Amino acid sequence: MYKRQEIKHEFGLLVRCCRALYGLRESPRLFQEELADRLAQKGIRRLLSDPQLFVGEAVMLSAHADDLLCATPPEKEEEVKNMLEEMFKMTRGPVFSSAWGKYLGRLYRRVGDDLEVMVPEDYMMGALRLNGFQTCRAVSTPMVPRAKEADERPLSEVEARVFRTTVGKLLWTLQERVDLGYAVKEAARSVSAPTRVSQEEVKRILRYLAGTLDVRLRLHYDPDAAEQEIIVFTDANWGTSLGRRSTSGGLLFFQGVLLAAWSRTQPTIAASSCEAELVAMFVGSVEARLARSILAELGQECVIRMFCDSMSSIRTAYARGVGRMKHLDIKYLSLQDLVRSGDLLTSYVPSSQNLSLIHISEPT
Repeated sequence: MYKRQEIKHEFGLLVRCCRALYGLRESPRLFQEELADRLAQKGIRRLLSDPQLFVGEAVMLSAHADDLLCATPPEKEEEVKNMLEEMFKMTRGPVFSSAWGKYLGRLYRRVGDDLEVMVPEDYMMGALRLNGFQTCRAVSTPMVPRAKEADERPLSEVEARVFRTTVGKLLWTLQERVDLGYAVKEAARSVSAPTRVSQEEVKRILRYLAGTLDVRLRLHYDPDAAEQEIIVFTDANWGTSLGRRSTSGGLLFFQGVLLAAWSRTQPTIAASSCEAELVAMFVGSVEARLARSILAELGQECVIRMFCDSMSSIRTAYARGVGRMKHLDIKYLSLQDLVRSGDLLTSYVPSSQNLSLIHISEPT
């Protein structure tokens, strides 16, 4: 920053800032625009579907603010690093190997051709210490069904602050700890007005964490998986959550690698299990279409294969119009267009084999 010209003002002296200051709201955006311009000069283009991804010849970059993750063949590693260091003053991070390396707070390591990722135990212990659970007794499941006569008394201001902080810490772990998705989602619904029963639910999650601190997610590439298919599992419960709203759960895979997992409360109360499952299918198609757009920009044309355990919702996706569900939001009918165009293939899977079941119900 330097002063280009002085402007007199009744409150003092105004100066013009010619560079973005670190910590300002617009700084990450301005840095990414500068990064995109400089990378474009080197033949590395920014993807339209995900502006945080940059692709060039034998190199792919992921930018999170000013933290870069680079994927490139070993023989080009030094060349890419030198190119980036010519553009910006940089600090080199670890290369993912058989030893754990840290990036954006997570730990990564190579295990053969696979990649393992986990949340550091110190981070988890922070949530346990916040609640005095360092030496608590571990349990085998993160949640149990809520009792009919639950204690709905509100928490004190101090207890509510601890509750919200704990839930925030747990939400940060969900992409690596897919086993916590439904339990943490349900707890997060009470952050605006936490009660004694929601506090007990969070304590149950913490006891489960105490016994699973070393759990890690393994990303496994399956060479036998179809190269032109994005695999999606979707499921929904019907009106079993707080307020009678259903939950949409899903898992997204490409060539055996888990790309996304979600457990989300549906925006409206479903009038039938078919409607709840159809909404879950729509959410899965939205996630899959983003993955398909990214792969298309990388030169990989794919179709979406969706597995669902509801024959009625599958039939609705193959039909035209809302049928008997006259109240159905028109956006959910986009599934019918995807099916007719051949971009979405739907298949029935028994509930016992539906991998997304973990995101809509209490584990047993």
